[in-house]
Amino acid sequence: MTIKSEFINRKDELKYLEEEYNKQDFRFISVVGRRRLGKTRLIQEFITNRSNYNYFLVPELNDMDTRLELSGKFHESFGLSFIGTPSWNEIFEKLFVHSLNRQMIVIFDEFQGFLNINKGIFSLLQEFIDRYAKDSGMFLIVSGSSIGMMHKIFDHASPLYGRRTGQLYFQPFNFFALKEWFPSFPTNRLVEIYAIYGGTPKYLEDVESRDGRKIEATNRGWIEIRNRLLLRRSGLNCLFILWFNLPLNPRLRHPPPAHTHPLAFLHT
Repeated sequence: MTIKSEFINRKDELKYLEEEYNKQDFRFISVVGRRRLGKTRLIQEFITNRSNYNYFLVPELNDMDTRLELSGKFHESFGLSFIGTPSWNEIFEKLFVHSLNRQMIVIFDEFQGFLNINKGIFSLLQEFIDRYAKDSGMFLIVSGSSIGMMHKIFDHASPLYGRRTGQLYFQPFNFFALKEWFPSFPTNRLVEIYAIYGGTPKYLEDVESRDGRKIEATNRGWIEIRNRLLLRRSGLNCLFILWFNLPLNPRLRHPPPAHTHPLAFLHT
């Protein structure tokens, strides 16, 4: 699989992070959305050309090993020193003290993983936010792909309820974003791609790596597209269904001409 080098269609989300960061006070932002939508790519784009950050992917480790790994990361990124195996209290104490009157970025990816490591972490984090946020320059980003678990972490019964200063909720790309992703493709081919792969960036990267030229529309492919569209009868999909629901027989070797497409007006 090839990774898309260009940063596509998340300009508003990136602008939001930049604007929040420029406020230069304590910020606590959650980035939530299912897997493969580009949350981590957005964060990577945000920290590009910055050095005052620590990125930590919450591991599938036990409590002690996680503390050792995280304290090591904080030592590498911020020069924080710990003796032996530090407690969570010591880790957060040193982190927040270090952030006083100093702008720094702390990122926890797959933040919901702490639920399986130590649920008391959220109460400790709440305690240190309440104690230090007023004078802290920490820009704290937590990202999670388990939507239900992330909501649980921040709901009204959680210690972190009301502590966030902002949130981003990731959705798949809409159809029109594919024009930016595949600028040389005609609209009828974009419809084919969107019907099969949807707006999930990771799957669109797979389209590129599997076929650097173009995707051939076979009878089987068009039948698959039509059947998938029949499951999503809303908005423009109804127009797609009308266009695709044509007699498909062995003599039909190519899709209908582009000018017959319901979105033909989008051609430039």
